Amino acid sequence: MSATSLEALFLDIEGQPVSATAPGTLERRIPSQEGRDLFVGVSKPSNLRSFRARFPAECLPSNLRLPSFRGFEVNVEGSDEEGLRYATIRLRLTSRAYNDVFTSLAEDITGCLVEIRDGYRAVAAFAERLAKWQRLLELHGSEGLSPEEQRGLYGELIFLRDCLLTRRPAAWAVRSWTGPSQAAKDFEFGGTAVEVKTTIAKQPQMLRVASERQLDDTGLARLYVYHLSLEPIRDLDQSLPALVDELRRLIGVEAAGSNLLEDKLMEAGYFDVHAPRYSGMGYAERGRSIFRVQPGFPRIVENELRPGVGDVRYAIDVAVCQPYSVTKEELDSIVTGCGEVDR
Repeated sequence: MSATSLEALFLDIEGQPVSATAPGTLERRIPSQEGRDLFVGVSKPSNLRSFRARFPAECLPSNLRLPSFRGFEVNVEGSDEEGLRYATIRLRLTSRAYNDVFTSLAEDITGCLVEIRDGYRAVAAFAERLAKWQRLLELHGSEGLSPEEQRGLYGELIFLRDCLLTRRPAAWAVRSWTGPSQAAKDFEFGGTAVEVKTTIAKQPQMLRVASERQLDDTGLARLYVYHLSLEPIRDLDQSLPALVDELRRLIGVEAAGSNLLEDKLMEAGYFDVHAPRYSGMGYAERGRSIFRVQPGFPRIVENELRPGVGDVRYAIDVAVCQPYSVTKEELDSIVTGCGEVDR
């Protein structure tokens, strides 16, 4: 079931007049080919959304620990029905501030659970997905990506599209995208790492480096900086949601690549429910550059810091990097010659 269909279920329930139901929760069952007992609901009269999954009681381990959320309430409830004992995991909103992402959360968990027949594994998967969402919401919040984060993600997806998907299978290309996992580098493959930087400022353009490890090539055969200079223009077609949709079409029905892409987008804080907020801003490309980080490249690395100094952030003038420019053909040859990405 698509997120749009789940949203339609929520909206249908929310549209029910308060007078039509007593205070409480009005629910709709989510259609599932595997017969999984999944429900979306809305509390009346507050119209706060909820999601629940019902399992045979024996499938819930006694030491089950479910994460707590800001803006969410997670409960486990028991019930007896027709002589059978059930346990329900219920996720309920307590704040409307998280209403936008709730459909995405419910869709993600639904997509995970309907593919698992075994009840014990389904409960474990539910707990794992909740823990993942807890981390995502703590990291990105519920309001969507900032303008700077949108541009950074746009640049990474441009590199994924133009430098990896053109030369390698989709699953390989998406596995190499390590930025969403909070790795030090945005892409890693075959001993090579690539850090993607986007800039929008006028000259001099500055590359913002987030830590002393970001341009540290320790343990790597090669490290490149891929620089994309952009001009933000309102209502231009080249927007972040348009690029996401293009990547989805390029990967198409290749299940491994498609599922990986959706997971990576979610880890990066991109949720479709926020797409309308991003679609009003497009990006015209001013230029691209590729630099190889070698001895003499302007950077700060960990082994050069004095004791007690860390968490360093700094900026590099793009003009100073020009002596380290390489061609796209050099990077293409590295990508083509790499083996599997072990992730």
